[in-house]
Amino acid sequence: MKHTIMIVDDNTYIVEGLMAILKRRDYQVISAKEGAECLKLLKTITPDVILLDLTMEPMDGWEILEQIKGDQAIRHIPVIIFSGREITAVEKQEHGTLVEDFMLKPINPKNLLDKIEQVVKRQSPLPLDLNRPKEAGIGL
Repeated sequence: MKHTIMIVDDNTYIVEGLMAILKRRDYQVISAKEGAECLKLLKTITPDVILLDLTMEPMDGWEILEQIKGDQAIRHIPVIIFSGREITAVEKQEHGTLVEDFMLKPINPKNLLDKIEQVVKRQSPLPLDLNRPKEAGIGL
């Protein structure tokens, strides 16, 4: 099953670069250039992970994050924040429990892919092993 990653960033070059990296790993990728577009897409698409830039207008990444986490239907979607500036200690304290990770641009592709794979694995249900009850001495 292909996993879907949503990239939310107003910089076309960054979006194109991230899309190329993710598609090489066989991820399905969708993108939004700003907050309203992101929230509109989330009404019809449920990505496995959202990569969210902080510095956008008119709605910044923190505002988008608050709207995502405030919506019961989509609050479960993991979010990785990325930014061209350092995240402050206050921002980490205020928002740290709402996100999977904070990453500084330029993003190291290997680190990004490793983080996404960790998040996707945590979200995926464990495979059912129908032989387990018999091995444990439980007959079906």
